[in-house]
Amino acid sequence: MPKGLAIGLCLLTTGCLSSMQRHPASGYSRSIVGRSQAADDFFKDQQRHKVYQAKQRLGVEDRPVQKYEVPRIRAEVQLQDLEDQLQTNTEKERYYNYKPYLSLSQQQIYLQLPPGRSRTTFAESIVAAKRNNINPAVADLIENQDITLGMTTDQVQESWGEPDLVEVAGNPVYGNKRWKYRKFVSSEDGYTQQTRIVYFEAGKVSGWETL
Repeated sequence: MPKGLAIGLCLLTTGCLSSMQRHPASGYSRSIVGRSQAADDFFKDQQRHKVYQAKQRLGVEDRPVQKYEVPRIRAEVQLQDLEDQLQTNTEKERYYNYKPYLSLSQQQIYLQLPPGRSRTTFAESIVAAKRNNINPAVADLIENQDITLGMTTDQVQESWGEPDLVEVAGNPVYGNKRWKYRKFVSSEDGYTQQTRIVYFEAGKVSGWETL
């Protein structure tokens, strides 16, 4: 067999390719290792960022994590991984509308169901049950036109009515926003205008202030 043909056949076989030696100056091996290391570093940075975000949501980012908090942080990271798999804006909008009514485990179950009717049926059954069995303490607050942490936008609206202004932070589907109310309240000088601001994170009240 001619020498050139033998070399050509050799190059087409895996065994021969794996046994080929490349000059160190070629940079070929270095580029493969570099790309692999870069990808590994990128993945680790992503995971660290997700852990930090989970700690932020739990309010423990500024202190050492306690042993009993580790499973909850891990569950939050797993939830974020599932949320990242939502493909369309419609899927995201539906999920974040339901999210305030679902527990952490229910959110995970919802995201693991096939998109469409299965998710909607699962979420609607939980939402309906919670609306029919509202917490008595929350019901009392609504009756007295008051609010508290953890209330949903629907509950705040029941208590204080439609806001005068809605400001959204980032993508609206995530439920991070603030509502502004302008009320006239009685005082020694008659009626004065008062501005109340309610802050929502993931569709639930995270705080408020009066100006």
